[in-house]
Amino acid sequence: VRTVHREFAMPLWEEHAVARYEAHILPFYDMTVRPHYEEKILPLYQQHVQPVVDQHVLPAVDKHVLPVYNGKLVPFYERHIATFPSLAKKHSAVASERIMEILSKTHFVIVSHVKALGEKAFRMMLKLNEMSIEKELPVGVPSFLIDLCDFVAVYAGTTVEIAYWALATIFFAFFYRTIIRLVFSIGLLPLRLALFALMVPFRVGWFFCPMRFFFKSSVKTENVSSTEKSSAGQPKLETTHPKKHKKQISAKIENGSKAPRLQ
Repeated sequence: VRTVHREFAMPLWEEHAVARYEAHILPFYDMTVRPHYEEKILPLYQQHVQPVVDQHVLPAVDKHVLPVYNGKLVPFYERHIATFPSLAKKHSAVASERIMEILSKTHFVIVSHVKALGEKAFRMMLKLNEMSIEKELPVGVPSFLIDLCDFVAVYAGTTVEIAYWALATIFFAFFYRTIIRLVFSIGLLPLRLALFALMVPFRVGWFFCPMRFFFKSSVKTENVSSTEKSSAGQPKLETTHPKKHKKQISAKIENGSKAPRLQ
């Protein structure tokens, strides 16, 4: 994962994402977003929102949020989460040793079975070849089969490794898209975590900012108005209760039975 991240993900990120950010997003921000923010949004914030934040929000944070954060969250982090990397490293080392031990034992068992099968097949091929020579048959056992069984019997470990690589190639041929997507997602995971950690202070600040309530209410009103417009253009469907529908059907049947018959 580190090799893929260093050799593939980081060059692609620097060549495409960073270059496009510097070429398109930064000039747009400097020319459009920042002047609009400094001319319109910042004066409104300083005039209406900042007094509310200074008089109500910050004292409430200092009185209620910071004591909980310093009294409970920070000790919990220092007691449990801060020691997690060392514990994870220790347990991962033990787990990796155990996994390597299991894999080595499994590999040894597979190689021993393959060697036994190769020796058995080699003896069988020699016996069949001798029988064909004794009976003077025109066709005997092909020499490449005898050589193949001899190779499997002598080089069982190499045969198992070739089988591993063949299975890996077939698996990659069938699921190469999923594997490439998974590798790139794992390679970009540190970048995503870094962006998430970078955006945490802004998210916390936005959570305590009173302006988010105004933005949410405007979005809700726009959604409600759009749904009302879409529903106004569609015809209303008449819905009848199932009991009323049954009564209507029974009344129609009774009226049909009471109608006079023509002779």
